[in-house]
Formats: sequence, structure tokens, C-alpha cells
Amino acid sequence: MRELQKEEQFFEKLRDIPLLAGVCEQTLTLAFRDDGCHYTVFSAGETFTPGRRVGVVCSGEVRAFRRIAGGGEVLLNTFFAGDVFGLASAFLPEDTPLSLLRTKRTAEVLFFERPLLQKLFAADAKTAENYIADLSERVAFLTQRISVASGGTAGQRLAAWLLSRRTDEAGCLTLPCSVANLSGLLGISRASLYRVLAALQQSGILRQQGRTMQILNRGRLAALQEAESI
Repeated sequence: MRELQKEEQFFEKLRDIPLLAGVCEQTLTLAFRDDGCHYTVFSAGETFTPGRRVGVVCSGEVRAFRRIAGGGEVLLNTFFAGDVFGLASAFLPEDTPLSLLRTKRTAEVLFFERPLLQKLFAADAKTAENYIADLSERVAFLTQRISVASGGTAGQRLAAWLLSRRTDEAGCLTLPCSVANLSGLLGISRASLYRVLAALQQSGILRQQGRTMQILNRGRLAALQEAESI
């Protein structure tokens, strides 16, 4: 890990950060010039904790995981360029990591320390609104994950998981892991997952190419979550 000197070219990256979407130029300048804003580069395979700060992935790939009994690990999420991590832990009363982070490949991360976040909230209410909105989406995602883990058929589990993920305007999303590893995340067999994926594609509900999936009919996918019909 090494910290880079902030240069003017990094300032432009702030405009693409969801946390600062729609805020005024003065707030962007405050965020950039503050000592609580750090631009850091991690080598591939480095492990670190979120700490009391929020991180924005500018390039590369960062994975969140937890260690389990027996020395194994459970993949929780994958963050790509533009994604934000650490929202839930930045304001915890104690510096207790909710997860560990590891770079899949060399990654550049822009960090905002908690004192800086507090300054931004006071300077522009839009930053607080953005923070709450993003955190709310994550709560909704975790609620869906609990629903998935609690049972249901393979089709219902996959449908619930897909509906909990953020997609672009075309309905596309990128899997945080391989399709094979997704079966473990959902708690179903690989054979069952491949069968459901094939059925969804044949029914015109989903299109898949590698780790990219496109939801073609969100309504039918939601109906599948309630009652298996394919």
C-alpha cells in the first residue's frame, strides 16, 4: 500500500463518486483539499480493513470477505471502479471491522475519513442524502439476502438475489464471482443453478454472457420469486 500525492487530475474523479453526486463545486473542493481525503494504491492480493472511513474504488477490483471457522473465507461482495465500500462501518462507535478487504488486482482507492464525512454533511445536505440513499439500498440488499438464505427453490433464490442487485439502465449487472461460485453463495447445487439459468434464458427473462447478466423481464422475475413458474 502506498499513498499518492493528490494531483489535479484526481479532482475530476470526485465528480463520478455517487456520494458526491449533485453537490456544488465548493463542496467538491472542500473534499479534495481536506487532509481526510487520501488517494491510495494497493498491490494485487493486499488485505486491509475498512476502518472508520469510506473508500471509493477508482480502478481495479476489491473484494469483501469474512473468515469462518476452520480457516475458510466467505465472499460477501466485490467492488469495481466507481463502487463505494465502508458505509456501514464508518460511523460505528468502535473500530470493529465488519469485513476484511482484499484487492483482486492492483487497485486505486480514494478514502474519506469520518471527520471529513462529517464536514461534508454539514457543508452540503446532498452528501448526507446520497449517503443515506446508498446505505438504504444496502439494507434492502441484505434483507433480500436473508430471504434467499431462509429457503425457497433454486429458482426463487436466484430470482431474489438478482432482484436485490443494482443494475444499469439496460438491466445489466456483473456477478461478484464466477457462476460456479454463485451456487455456493445461494446455497444451491451447481447443477440446479445451471438448470435455472438455462430456463430463465429460454423463457426470455434473463440473458447471460460470462459474468454479465441482463434482466430482460423484471416483472416475470419478481413473479418467479413469489411462486416458481418456469
